[in-house]
Amino acid sequence: MLDLSLAELALIAVVGLLVIGPKEIPTVLRTVSGWVRQLRGLTHEVRHSFDEMMEESGVRESMNEIEEEARYIIDQNGEYQRVYDITEELKSAGKKEGRQHE
Repeated sequence: MLDLSLAELALIAVVGLLVIGPKEIPTVLRTVSGWVRQLRGLTHEVRHSFDEMMEESGVRESMNEIEEEARYIIDQNGEYQRVYDITEELKSAGKKEGRQHE
């Protein structure tokens, strides 16, 4: 996230101690940690909303269309030909073998 070295963090702590004062440091740390929690929660909500929008916008439908198009090839004449779907054959062969073993 932030690429701070130990020396930089120490310098920030010293400056914070001088500017804020030792009595107010716990209050400031609680306030800052609350902001960080709210920011993390907000980023989680935004990410979740973005994922939902992607689902609702038809990304899944587009994937199905792409898979359907992937089942076709273009022959030398530029004509589409249906690629043989081996999964259907494997399913039916598995069902036939299952019946034979019974």
